[in-house]
Amino acid sequence: MLKIVADTNIFISAHNFHGKPEEILKLAQFKKIALYTSPEIILEFSKVVLAKFNWPQERLRKVLKTFDEYIYTVYPATSLQVIKDDPSDDRILECAVAAGADFIVTGDEKHLLKLKQFRRIKIINPAKFLETYLKN
Repeated sequence: MLKIVADTNIFISAHNFHGKPEEILKLAQFKKIALYTSPEIILEFSKVVLAKFNWPQERLRKVLKTFDEYIYTVYPATSLQVIKDDPSDDRILECAVAAGADFIVTGDEKHLLKLKQFRRIKIINPAKFLETYLKN
């Protein structure tokens, strides 16, 4: 089974705008892929949906509870300093390394997608991931 780390923007888009990010989460819900996260990614997701999208606390609690049902949490032991312009993106890389991920799925064109790959972990956008996944 493919191991995936989704950037925070994938979780945010899936729960606010649906589309391809939501399709990726559904693949994880149906155990077609193994989706990994870390406490740092969940914290960033929580802060953004509360502050920028004005989610009520109850909605956030419900979503986080469902995450426990289909997302694996890893606790990265290695701290990375790869993306100087946005160190929060390093948390995504740390999670992917800790999970032994095959892919990082992100919409971050400024930093993560520019890398294309990190330590044999392919970094692609949701559309490309779904295209790649559906071929196999």
